[in-house]
Amino acid sequence: MNNSSNYFELAKIALEGENYKEAYEKFTKVIEEDFNNIDAWIGKGMSATYSSEVNSIRFKEAKTCLDKAIELGTEKINYDEICEKLLVASKLFIKKVNSSVATTLMHKENKPMDTFQLYAVKKVGDIADRYKVFNEHWQYYEDTIEFMNYISKINPSLSVFKNKLSIIDFIYSETEGHFHKDILSKLKAYRNKTIDAIRQLDESYTTTPTPKKPDGCFIATVVYGTYDHNSVLVLRSFRDQKLKGTKLGEFIINFYYSLSPGVSLVLKNKHKINNLIRTLLLDKIVKLSKKYL
Repeated sequence: MNNSSNYFELAKIALEGENYKEAYEKFTKVIEEDFNNIDAWIGKGMSATYSSEVNSIRFKEAKTCLDKAIELGTEKINYDEICEKLLVASKLFIKKVNSSVATTLMHKENKPMDTFQLYAVKKVGDIADRYKVFNEHWQYYEDTIEFMNYISKINPSLSVFKNKLSIIDFIYSETEGHFHKDILSKLKAYRNKTIDAIRQLDESYTTTPTPKKPDGCFIATVVYGTYDHNSVLVLRSFRDQKLKGTKLGEFIINFYYSLSPGVSLVLKNKHKINNLIRTLLLDKIVKLSKKYL
């Protein structure tokens, strides 16, 4: 087995083990020795996609690598498998953006209140901060949608378009109401264009309504007073990034949501109890969650 083969096997292991930096380096070495290795170009593009971070987006590099693989031999590429993984990576990046929003807002919220600053005035400032931070992060959301547009171009299948729509709807459910009108119009346009593409492939497809924020009244929402509270954003980010996808995490989520409706009804309008729960329990959980995001 030559060096190129060794590097390729190590790169695949690193990619499967979610060590994207090492995978990227190993796939690069394979390409240096075998420039026409289609799988290495795909692996390098995949590694770049998964390793994208807020303020370090690598979608453009990923597209360059994938375009090279397609140029070398489109008939040898499993588009369904590759695009499915790229869409998973896209949603993972959206979760990182949501986490960045939550962390930024937490930093702003934790700033001490001026001596003569009224509580109500601070709350108005918190709402303004929330709008500002979400709009400052819009470019990351849009870059992800544009990358998904690229994915749907190289594999314009019904499955790809439906998965793309579900991710756009995920963005909606996490951010709607926080964007300026012009940005919200762009998001709606992306959504409508995706729905049109689905209908061209499936005439029986029924349009789903624009996602709204959950109406359910859950414990954290009741205690903090609003679904949009910065601490609730942190808890949602921790749920999506750290708990979902693991057996223990799914158990915790299911247990929490089985208790929440009943408990939240008991806590509704119990301001003194809610303040106690917030101080003694939830604020500590939020602080710990933030540490691991």
